[in-house]
Amino acid sequence: MHDELLRSNVQLATTTDSEMIAYAVAEAVNAGEDWLSGAITAFKRCEGAFSLVIGTPDGILGTRDPNGIRPLVIGTLEATETAPIRYVLASETCALDIIGADYLRDVQPGELVWITEEGIASYHWQRRPSANSASSR
Repeated sequence: MHDELLRSNVQLATTTDSEMIAYAVAEAVNAGEDWLSGAITAFKRCEGAFSLVIGTPDGILGTRDPNGIRPLVIGTLEATETAPIRYVLASETCALDIIGADYLRDVQPGELVWITEEGIASYHWQRRPSANSASSR
């Protein structure tokens, strides 16, 4: 993806994968995709290990790479009089403990979770590669 972005005249300030993914998402959104589909378009361009949480004007999304190398968990905070159940994302369950959230589940490899005011939705943008497909390359 790095070389593709440079060919698109993107001026990268760092060598981090997060910056490249942010540019790839922005590129897709600027081309007319909504945040969800733009993020999926960008993630499909990525190789290697990653887990991300991205805040957008429309919601928060979290994802893991198809191999599930980097962790990402979903937690919940109890509903209050002024707010329904709230979802949180963290790289480790100990982060949930610190804020008083309950562990709900892991984000699955190749899954994107989309958290909005309406709740949480799950999309599997990429299936985990099988052992056979990896060894046949």
